[in-house]
Amino acid sequence: QLGIDLTYDKMMKNMTVLFSTDLPLRITNQRLNYYRKTDYSIHSNNLFFEPSFALNIFKGYPNKFMNLIYIRGSLTSQSPSLVDMINYTDDSNPLLVKTGNPNLKNVHTGSFMTLWQLTTNKHHQMFSLNTNFSSTDNAIANGFVFDRNSGITTYKPQNVDGNWNLNVPISYNRDLDKNGSLTMKYSFTSNYRHSVDLVNMEKSKVNTATYGNKLQLDYDLSAKVKLGAMFKSNSSHITSGRADFHTINATDFNYGVNSIIDLPWHIQLSTDLTMYSHRGYTDRGMNTNDLIWNARLTTSTLKGHLLFTLDGFDMLSQLSN
Repeated sequence: QLGIDLTYDKMMKNMTVLFSTDLPLRITNQRLNYYRKTDYSIHSNNLFFEPSFALNIFKGYPNKFMNLIYIRGSLTSQSPSLVDMINYTDDSNPLLVKTGNPNLKNVHTGSFMTLWQLTTNKHHQMFSLNTNFSSTDNAIANGFVFDRNSGITTYKPQNVDGNWNLNVPISYNRDLDKNGSLTMKYSFTSNYRHSVDLVNMEKSKVNTATYGNKLQLDYDLSAKVKLGAMFKSNSSHITSGRADFHTINATDFNYGVNSIIDLPWHIQLSTDLTMYSHRGYTDRGMNTNDLIWNARLTTSTLKGHLLFTLDGFDMLSQLSN
């Protein structure tokens, strides 16, 4: 591998800028001697250009706030497995035939991410916004063809284009009182995925959107008692243009309370009560509500070197085997 690395670093009043880039040339040489009823010999030579860059910007004032911006991009490449490129036919199972594909192309993936993070001393606040995007050309899919007359399914690796993924997580934390005894943590995550596969050697495109929320409140009632409450949800929306595809809209969410209590004789009690709920599933048996109560007693001796725990899980017997 040969390449050039460039770095730029500049410090100004209350701000620092750092930029770096990597421009490598990666040379690969692969050779495979393979025997499957017949001797096969295959080789692959590639020259990959895989550039990347990163930009960091820090800005802040002591005891006030800090602002961080981070941007990164990269391009990576990968050659197909030489075994998949062998021109063979495996019909050891007459109803499940596998073939190779000597015309497979190299896979290329581009990635881009950004991060903005702001922290302030007032109320110990922190806000974070992150984006992650990736796109893949010539992804390898195990395409198949099903012959209704003979009942034979034939698999063959093929290149497909159009796969991409976008992920956007957001979070916000802060104290809700002057003493910092009551704190809040909130996060929201959205993910969008466009998946391309092959069904009967025709492109199958599926769009998946998922959304997640989590809100957590923690309260230090005293040095020995800590209380908490939590709500969490995850929703999925899955669609496709295929005629045989059924749109999916499903949500899982749970909410509950928890506590940690220091008892006499170095005993600690931790317990949580949570309702787990599921909605939107085609099978009605999966749209359930389960109230789960867990508890744990912990004690230690020998100055903390020997620990004993007693766990109670699902003490209301709500979960089904």
